[in-house]
Amino acid sequence: MRILKWILFSLFMLATIFCFFIVYEFYTNLSFIDYPYVIGGFVSFFLALITFKFKVK
Repeated sequence: MRILKWILFSLFMLATIFCFFIVYEFYTNLSFIDYPYVIGGFVSFFLALITFKFKVK
């Protein structure tokens, strides 16, 4: 169960990094923010925190 916890945490953190990287690239190159990626980044970060705080017995 611990392995599943860390796999899910890693996937959510990678999704967070990917989404925020896309937002950064859009803002620096095109001067606008793509809001679905911002929302996706915050949601995946929130899910990563929940996964990290989950107690495995």
